[in-house]
Order: sequence, then structure tokens, then C-alpha cells
Amino acid sequence: MSALLPTSDDGIRHRLLLTPVTLSALHPQQLWDDTLMMTAIPLTRIGILLNRAHYVDEAIYQFLLHIQYLVDTSTGLWYHGWQFTPEGPAAGHNFAKALWARGNSWITVAIPLFLEALGDRLRPDDPTRRLLVSTFKRQVDALIPLQDAKTGLWHTLLVDKTSYVETSASAGFAAGMMAGLRMVRV
Repeated sequence: MSALLPTSDDGIRHRLLLTPVTLSALHPQQLWDDTLMMTAIPLTRIGILLNRAHYVDEAIYQFLLHIQYLVDTSTGLWYHGWQFTPEGPAAGHNFAKALWARGNSWITVAIPLFLEALGDRLRPDDPTRRLLVSTFKRQVDALIPLQDAKTGLWHTLLVDKTSYVETSASAGFAAGMMAGLRMVRV
């Protein structure tokens, strides 16, 4: 994990993967919801391709850790990120407390893709699989009433109806829900 510059609790910290590491791209001690889409799924696929079980185990750990810090327990939606602070390993905050639509859509897509990549490596009654399916279902259940009645789209800040509606997030939700119907038998 040291090559991935871990956060507290050994999370894969977010950084802009396509740019050189600069001060503006470091994002020290931050977990972001989009990191799962960008790292955990490729890590899983590479681990399976190269027969490296520890890559797959790491990807599973990253999903569980991100659930721990980014899921809003009262709604099932996902905060955009978590900032660890020096007060202790679990100290920190969900910066901006943003329930960002695009970040949530990455999760809606990522969980079914992750389960698809894992295939039969997690049996249907496996606790990790059950937690991922439950997390997915809770998020989708929370999203449905937030859909804009006029346009069918979602607002960029999910719980702020004054924020603009966003096509990219809405497309992600539709894709993730369709994948979820196939992959997690919602």
C-alpha cells in the first residue's frame, strides 16, 4: 500500500491519478467516493488477471473502509469525502458534508461493477457481499424520492433542490441501477 500513499486506517487516498503529484493534487489524508471507481475496481480486475489474491483483498477492504467513513447513516447516501485529522485515527469530518450527485452515481455504478468483477469469489451469503448489496439498496432507496419530478434528473447536491440538475450524475444513477438489477438482484 505504501505506493498508494495511504490515509489513516490504510485507505487509498484520493489524488489526481493522471497528473504529476503536486501540492494541489496530493489530497493528504482524504478518502473520496470516486476513488473506489478509479482504484478498487481496477485493482480487483488486475488481481484476478494476475492471480494476486492480496490485490482483491485490498479492494474489498477499500470498499468496506469507504462505507465506514462516507455513508451517511441517516439516509444511505454517500458524502463526497472524508478528511482524517491529527486528533486520532478515526478523527475527522466529511468535508463540506456534500451529498454530491456525481460522487454518489460513481458508487451506484461501482458496487455492481465490483460484484460483477468478483463473480463467484463471494458466495451469495458472504457477509461482505451482503453488506455491499445492502449498501447499494439503501442508497438507491434514498435516491428515488430525490429525483426531480419535472425533469427526471437529480440535483447536483442531492438534498438541495435549488442546485442545478445534472445529466452526468443522472446517467450514472440510471446505469448503476440497471447494473444493480442484473448483478445484485434488487
